[in-house]
Amino acid sequence: MLSKQLEKYIKSLRQKKHRLETGAFVAEGDKVVYELLHAPCVVEQVLALPSWIDNHEREHNRLGAKLLRINEVEMEKISGLQTPSAVLAIGLMPRPVVHEDRVKRRISLVLDGIQDPGNLGTILRTAAWFGVEDVFCSPDCVDAFNPKVVQSSMGALFRLQVLELPLLTLFEQFPDLPVLAAVLQGEDIRHTPLPAAGFLVIGSEGKGIQENILQRASHKISIPSFSETDSLNAAIATSILLYEWKRN
Repeated sequence: MLSKQLEKYIKSLRQKKHRLETGAFVAEGDKVVYELLHAPCVVEQVLALPSWIDNHEREHNRLGAKLLRINEVEMEKISGLQTPSAVLAIGLMPRPVVHEDRVKRRISLVLDGIQDPGNLGTILRTAAWFGVEDVFCSPDCVDAFNPKVVQSSMGALFRLQVLELPLLTLFEQFPDLPVLAAVLQGEDIRHTPLPAAGFLVIGSEGKGIQENILQRASHKISIPSFSETDSLNAAIATSILLYEWKRN
C-alpha cells in the first residue's frame, strides 16, 4: 500500500532541488527500470502493479522488502507519465569521478548548454550506442536525472557516466587532448582526420557553443548540408559525428 509520505516523496523528486537534497531520482517504465536494476546503482524502492510482479519473479525475489505492490489508482498518483506504466523505481544518483586513464584513451562527449530534456536523453542513448563512457555537461545543461531525461534515455543513462562541471576546467585537466567543436562552418567531418581520443563538443541548437569554449577548440568540424536548412537537431548531429569518429 502506498503511504502519503512515500507519495509526497516521489512527487518531490520531479524537482531538481529535491533530487539534489536527497540524491534520489525516479525511473519509470519496464525498459528504464530494467536497466536501472541491472546497473551499478543503489535502488531505494520499486513500486509495481501485480501484473509486473507476477512477470518478474526473479526481480521479486532479489528486491525483497524494497519491492512494494501497489494498485493502478496508486500508480496514477505518483506517475509522471501521461499513461502510467506498471513499474516505478527510486534510485540513488551515482557519484561520478573523472577517470583520467579512460579519458586519455577514448572519445568523450562534451555538452554545452543542452537544455531540452528530450534532446539530452536521446544524446545519452546515442552515446551509449557508440560506446562512449563519459559525458561531460556544462553547469547550464538540463539535469541528467530530470525525469524526462531519464525516460528519453531509455535507461542508457545508467550505462555511462555523466558529470557536470565547468568545461574549461575539464580542458585544463587534459591540455594535450584534442577538442573538436561541432559548428556550422567548419571542416567537413568526412575529410577531417579524427584522433583516437579526445573531446567532441556539442552545443545547444539555439546558442551553439559558447565563445570561450570555441577558443579552446583544436578543430572546428561540420556536417555538410545538402539543402538551405541552417540547423540540425543536436541529438541527430551527435549521432552523425560519433558514427564518423568511430568509423575512422
